[in-house]
Amino acid sequence: MKTTTRNLILLAAGAFLLPVPSRAQDAAQMVPPKSAMERKNRAPVAKETLRVRFPKPQEFTLPNGMKVMILEDHKLPTVSMSMRIAAGSFFEPAEKQGLASMVASMLSEGTTSRTSQKLAAEVDSLGADLNASADQGGEFAVIGAGGFAEDFNTLVTLMADIARNPVFPEDQFAKIKVQTSAGLTQAARNPRSLTRWLALQSVYGDSAPARVMPTPEHVDALTRQDLVAFHETYYRPDRVILGISGDVNPDEALKTIRDAFGTWQKGSAPLRAELPEYKRNTETRSLVLDRPGSVQTILRIGNLGLNRKNPDYFPAFVMNFILGGTGSSRLEFNLREMNSLTYVARSLFSAPRYPGYIGATTEVRNAVTAKAVEEIFNEFKRMQTEPVSDEELNNTKRSLVGSFALELESPESLLSYAMMVEEQGLPKDYWDRYPEHIEAVTQTQIMEVARKYLGDKGYQIVAVGERASIEPALKPYGEITFVPDPSK
Repeated sequence: MKTTTRNLILLAAGAFLLPVPSRAQDAAQMVPPKSAMERKNRAPVAKETLRVRFPKPQEFTLPNGMKVMILEDHKLPTVSMSMRIAAGSFFEPAEKQGLASMVASMLSEGTTSRTSQKLAAEVDSLGADLNASADQGGEFAVIGAGGFAEDFNTLVTLMADIARNPVFPEDQFAKIKVQTSAGLTQAARNPRSLTRWLALQSVYGDSAPARVMPTPEHVDALTRQDLVAFHETYYRPDRVILGISGDVNPDEALKTIRDAFGTWQKGSAPLRAELPEYKRNTETRSLVLDRPGSVQTILRIGNLGLNRKNPDYFPAFVMNFILGGTGSSRLEFNLREMNSLTYVARSLFSAPRYPGYIGATTEVRNAVTAKAVEEIFNEFKRMQTEPVSDEELNNTKRSLVGSFALELESPESLLSYAMMVEEQGLPKDYWDRYPEHIEAVTQTQIMEVARKYLGDKGYQIVAVGERASIEPALKPYGEITFVPDPSK
């Protein structure tokens, strides 16, 4: 009965409980230019820039180098925790792709003091959540936990146990290898997964950010000793940021953290993965993966972008939303509303600590592949040559800042933003000044970054679909390379 009651309360609390990373650009809604769509009965919107206050967590560093961030929030009797460990796939050898993800997925399969069954029973008895993952193509593994504040000490103990003391039992390892291989086989048949993989390969080569699709052969070759060695090397306190938000007392919470993690020993591995110096492509080319019988083409067109510390970031961020950041953007209006080529057309924009990817994507019928590519390029060119309207720019700014302000109502979002500052080495007042940075973007700056990052040369066109339809559509754009289908 206790667990059932707790789960009902947790369900009512909803998203307040789980440590889900949040980013302002995912939630913002942009109103398209007046020339693109007529609006009637629109409520008046204040023209002033919205001012926001960014509550900051208390920050601590344990003697072993572990960083802790605690954000008090007493609206609900709950707590949420996110432990980010520099133990993602960036640190695995190229020949052992999938290793970091496998290690993370095995953390809850048993420790030196708890079997997987006992661990699951303890978590369930609390009506809580405890999970671990490490996405391919990323720097971090993440252990998340959420539950009632009264169970905070127990949750910390369980989190520390799976982080520090996993045993990687052979029977569970064999089972998860089979499951993972089956999932990878399925992913290699998914045209969207293939398109993303090829797009990343086109700008990052075979370096860590592009290793997003290990093969079943990679996973089959992994051994239990590989997992033990990776964990021993990279699961260390000086590689950890632990974020805590909810109904906790910081002093008491810190004592619990010290008791659970204080004896964890530092490691010696580099804290950052070594990445090559990425350069933008200067020649346009196409990468095509033939899927005979496919009735549609999936397209990604782009190039190397920028990181969040680049001075061009905010103009490029605003430009991206005008170009294709929402369902009412320029790309969507052109390809969907004006030309009936597709249902969805969006821009792509990422800005991690290394240069991200910038471009556009859509899915179209084979017969209109050439027209879709042409119109994407037309919108790229229009961003470079025509100033955005005052109304378009001002509506975008208000939408971006407004959605950001709404996210600040969630303690999990606040904590996620604060952790990003630490991870990427951003200024401490980065989010305090976010609205003014958005407001400062000008039409001239948008055109300048469009020319710089969406210029005429260096496009990497990725197309997955039927070769007979794709090849003639892409011939005008230069060299075409046909990529073997990894599912065969």
